[in-house]
Amino acid sequence: VTSGRSGGLVGTGTVSAVALMAADIDTLINTNSTVTTTSGDITLLTLHNQGGQRANANSTAAAGGLAAGVGVRSDAAAYADAQTYVNSGAILNSGRNVGVATYSDNTGFSSSSGDVSGFVAAGSVQSFSTVGGNTEAELRGINSLSANGNLNVVSRATNDANAYTDASNGGAISVAGAYSNAYAAPRSEASLGSSGTIQADGSITTVATALGYSISHADGTGVGFASVGSSNAYSYWRPDVDVSVAGNTRLEAGDD
Repeated sequence: VTSGRSGGLVGTGTVSAVALMAADIDTLINTNSTVTTTSGDITLLTLHNQGGQRANANSTAAAGGLAAGVGVRSDAAAYADAQTYVNSGAILNSGRNVGVATYSDNTGFSSSSGDVSGFVAAGSVQSFSTVGGNTEAELRGINSLSANGNLNVVSRATNDANAYTDASNGGAISVAGAYSNAYAAPRSEASLGSSGTIQADGSITTVATALGYSISHADGTGVGFASVGSSNAYSYWRPDVDVSVAGNTRLEAGDD
């Protein structure tokens, strides 16, 4: 959070805030490994930011004078690469269930406000929130898998982008500009691949989901003998979701 204030015959200022939340997380069984349980589950799980934290950038500024101008900008970015996978050549034998899952949450919040007054008053207030990242759960060309229970491969990506601006100018000549840009692009992938057979006495389930939203708001107000104002808000929601079974993979499930 940043704030600034200036005043005088000529009052100018630039205030900016930047917040970044990024991570690279991997949970895996490595190449050519063998994992066997006689009566328990085999579970691989990756969790990123399930407590609801967010990249939060807030900036405020005020300027006054015969000629006053202030620039305000906030940038919030949140993205993580979270992956859970079993590498090529691995062998998994489970007495119960096998689970490979990744849950990732990325949230960005940016807010900018400016208050400028003077004979000539000008202000540009901008806010950007950019959210993305990769969320993956995969069996990557394993040798084989056998489970006496169920096989579940699950990927869930949640992206929330919020951008808000509030620009207010007052003077004989007033120019107010407000710009907000919220961009959310979650990528979620779940895949099965084996050079042999993937077999479960129960069900085989592969799921990839992308959740979230993108919200932007821009409010620009100019008050004076001559006033010019432009307020623009843009929101983008661009999910990329993939579920796949690699070529030559053999699946055998006991349940329909």
